[in-house]
Amino acid sequence: GRLQTESELINILSWCAEKPDIHIVSDELYALSVHSKKGNFVSVLEIVSKFFPQMSARTHILWAASKDFGASGFRMGVLHTKNEDIKAVFRNLGV
Repeated sequence: GRLQTESELINILSWCAEKPDIHIVSDELYALSVHSKKGNFVSVLEIVSKFFPQMSARTHILWAASKDFGASGFRMGVLHTKNEDIKAVFRNLGV
């Protein structure tokens, strides 16, 4: 994997903000496991909150405890979304 800089993420999100049918799904499975001298991890959610609040319902974050806590057999993941339609789908799945 590669650590995206804040400016790279802003450029990507700026392009996406102009397209109302595009959703952002950010894989942040290793969010707490970044050990880089080039920079710190910045969540897409943080940038959306700051610069693109109109995209909050089109931004979805994936995270899993097994990666960050070295618990390879522990299968617990999280989908963070403010999109009510997506929440309804997951409620119906019983996930």
